[in-house]
Amino acid sequence: MQLLKNLIFPLGKCTFRLATVVFKQLKNLRIKRQAKILEKSKYFDAKWYLSEYPDVAKAEVVAEEHYIRSGYIEGRLPGPLFDEEYYLNQIAAPIQRDIPPIIHYELYGRHQCIEPERKLDADIWWKNLKELGLPEKPEQIIHDISTKRVTIVIPIFNGASFLRNCIDSVLKLRGAYEVILIDDYSDEVEIPELLNYYATQSKVSILRNTENLGFTKTVNKGIREASGNDIIILNSDTVVPKTLIKNLKCAAYSQDRIGTVTPLSNCAGPFSIFTESAGSLESASPSELTRLLSQGIQLESLEVPTGHGFCMYIKSTVFDSIGYLDEEAFPRGYGEENDFCFKAHLAGWKNIVDPRTFVFHHGAKSFGTEKLKLIESGVTKLNERYGDYDALINKGFSSKPFQFMKKRVSLLLQNYDSLFSQCKPRILFVIATEEGGTAKTNKDLMMSIQNEYETFLLRSNSRRISLYLITGQEELHLQTNYLNSPITPNTHTSIEYDNLLISLLNLWSIELVHVRQIAWHSIGLVKEALKLGIPTVYSIHDFYPVCPSVKLLDNENNYCGGNCTEGFGMCNIELWPKEYFSNLKHRDIKNWRYIFDSMLSHVHSIITTSEFAKNVTIQNLPSALNKPFHVIPHGRDFTHFSSLAQRPESGKNVRLLMLGTIVKSKGSDFILPILEKFSNFEIHLLGKLADTEITHPRFFEYGAYRRDEVSLEIEKINPSWGLLLSIWPETWCHTLTEMWANGVPVIAFDNGAVKERIDINKCGVLVKNANLDDLFNVLNEVPKATIWQNYAENVTRWQKNEGRRQNLKQMSLQYTSVYKNIIS
Repeated sequence: MQLLKNLIFPLGKCTFRLATVVFKQLKNLRIKRQAKILEKSKYFDAKWYLSEYPDVAKAEVVAEEHYIRSGYIEGRLPGPLFDEEYYLNQIAAPIQRDIPPIIHYELYGRHQCIEPERKLDADIWWKNLKELGLPEKPEQIIHDISTKRVTIVIPIFNGASFLRNCIDSVLKLRGAYEVILIDDYSDEVEIPELLNYYATQSKVSILRNTENLGFTKTVNKGIREASGNDIIILNSDTVVPKTLIKNLKCAAYSQDRIGTVTPLSNCAGPFSIFTESAGSLESASPSELTRLLSQGIQLESLEVPTGHGFCMYIKSTVFDSIGYLDEEAFPRGYGEENDFCFKAHLAGWKNIVDPRTFVFHHGAKSFGTEKLKLIESGVTKLNERYGDYDALINKGFSSKPFQFMKKRVSLLLQNYDSLFSQCKPRILFVIATEEGGTAKTNKDLMMSIQNEYETFLLRSNSRRISLYLITGQEELHLQTNYLNSPITPNTHTSIEYDNLLISLLNLWSIELVHVRQIAWHSIGLVKEALKLGIPTVYSIHDFYPVCPSVKLLDNENNYCGGNCTEGFGMCNIELWPKEYFSNLKHRDIKNWRYIFDSMLSHVHSIITTSEFAKNVTIQNLPSALNKPFHVIPHGRDFTHFSSLAQRPESGKNVRLLMLGTIVKSKGSDFILPILEKFSNFEIHLLGKLADTEITHPRFFEYGAYRRDEVSLEIEKINPSWGLLLSIWPETWCHTLTEMWANGVPVIAFDNGAVKERIDINKCGVLVKNANLDDLFNVLNEVPKATIWQNYAENVTRWQKNEGRRQNLKQMSLQYTSVYKNIIS
């Protein structure tokens, strides 16, 4: 540009102005061309960009053009998938300043096979089998998945040797349902005895025919008894997987006009898949096979000409549309479901197969030698009614989509032995913040259980919802969705979020939800997951469910324990803008407590890290008292323990160590008084101050540290004691663990888990909470070498015992014990 100015300036101002206009036009053309490239790039996410940078959204500019003009220069990222740093590190020469890195990738890097995102070390067996993404569903369809009641109708005529296994598997189903068992005048003496045994089950209703009515009339009797519920017709010689209801129901409501859904089986005509001669496959349970199919196959609405009556889900609205099964033409079965499905198709309904669900079927045990005659009679009637019935059946079940589906299923089954160990139950961990102790320990937990579970992570910032697969230490981004309206703390709910969650849980075949942080998520997730039969574990890492202040500190930084202190004022709100809580104290807190107590009533189990946190939760949220409530300490793996504490020496300053981000609630107000009172003390903060500045010759602030480098940094400081001056009762305190692991005894306020742990291990001195006088009294004594020696020796004992024992393996064993009990 400057060169051109030098050439044309002597020609006059007009020429220069013209050239400037031309250059602007050329620049705009370049921006337009690059914007077109970004529009087609999978690595530029305009929705993510506007959500991540509200100032850009507020300016109402085009995301692509903003990024090209100034965004990439300002350090803004183009989307969650493109790893700019990783990409640039692979390029030998620096790229031109006017080319954004993502544009460079699309123009050059892609063709040079330079990777735009980090590749996972672990092999994900289902990655190439299942397309990533989330289908859009109308809100009413999601609502129906969540709320529609289901009744399982099981007609029974003899077959006692199979009936018990069938009913036992049905009673293990997840989700809300009812069961109607109808004895069609069986002549086996064992049948009445069996039915009497199950009559005490709350989900079970038993009907007995006074004469043999036949299969179809018996089924219709059960449908009428179900009074408007969706129906699953189920043969009495089947064994079902635990997720049967969730899978079939979600398939049924994946489209509005789907009327019936049939799963796969070992013995169900065209719905049969072969499970023999494949190693351990023959002994695999329906639940194990369904897990394999659910994880390995994308849910598709694959239309078929008819369903199969061995196990068929039927929407109640189909009965409203075409009536019940034809009990006059097909009284003994064999043809009644085909007739029903053809009528449904003519009325505009679809019959589909669910390739993600497997039901074991013994096959025709109720009819014995009558089977062939019943089939011949049924086919004859169907051809008479529909003319081209045989041709339609052959065409439907020999179609390319249907055969392609069966081929994919066969591929999974042929590799069952090698896939079995990789096909693990899936747990969805729900978290809000990406930093801090909870996020770190959650990552530790997910890593430590991956030999038994596949771990997914759901994050929310109240508007953007992102899902990740965690494998090893890597995060694989699966999908991101944006809410039209953000979640607010007033109700803490979002129908839009709940609808998204239902789709997500089904799409990714999640079997358990573990909520580690609920802030910025809809609390409706617990209830909606339960409706699908997916239980939730809730972790108490702070007191957010008790009060949005999180730490239970009032407007004057006094600990309240959940009981509002006298007077009014704005308590310390951490995770939400304060304007949402103008009347929190004494007033809005009642509603907050009510909605969280209601939420906890729907969780299966609660986990926390200290008895103190458990007691505070139960005192304020009565629903917690009725739940399994586990106390599981955080585990840490240390490559080694150190003894870095410096023995105090007469005539030398005593160095006190503080770790982490220090705010008022963590004791920042006590730092200056200590330094002004004691001229022989230094305070070294390995971390940073967040809400104040302190300038003092004996105060040293080192900035943030990496967890794996903390020992090296402490060794440079050579502290004698650690300071833990948190004025709220922490539920664990990771900095306490860090100090003890490095041999540093502590001085701490006597509250929460810190008090519990020091009382047990004697590795520190306790001070009356937030009491400056008592703190000064203790600090007068700690320079004495004999006092320090006693506590330092106790720290060494902790390292050899609890510190070594309470590792990630121990923690994961405790968590997986809870998970297994729930999932099983």
